[in-house]
Amino acid sequence: MLTKSQLATYARVYYAHVEAFPRYLEAAITHAEDPHVRTELQDNLADELGNPAPHDELWLDFAAGVGANRDEVKTATPHAAATAMVSTFQELAQASLATGVAALYAYESQQPDVSRTKTHGLRTHSSRFTRDSASTGRS
Repeated sequence: MLTKSQLATYARVYYAHVEAFPRYLEAAITHAEDPHVRTELQDNLADELGNPAPHDELWLDFAAGVGANRDEVKTATPHAAATAMVSTFQELAQASLATGVAALYAYESQQPDVSRTKTHGLRTHSSRFTRDSASTGRS
């Protein structure tokens, strides 16, 4: 079982990717000539930016729920692995529509299962986490 400190570190390290995700979508949108594809990507971007709240803010809620300081998470120097992940996603999103959409789909398609697993683990293995802090752990 992970400690609260380990979860706070995870929240801090992974924030760079969560915060950058709208920029990946914006890069892919620039390649979308088909209006239907463009609309789907724009809808995804709108979701990232505000459904039910900006996803980076939801992540900061999760971080606070596991004991991290929101401001420290936002201002932390990105971990090298997180920087590499952000750079890779940005390069893929900028390469072409097909490459960008493939990268975004590979990530987004596994999110529901990952979120369910995280939520279940937090709720099952620790009474220290509230329902809200567990459920906002969407990455």
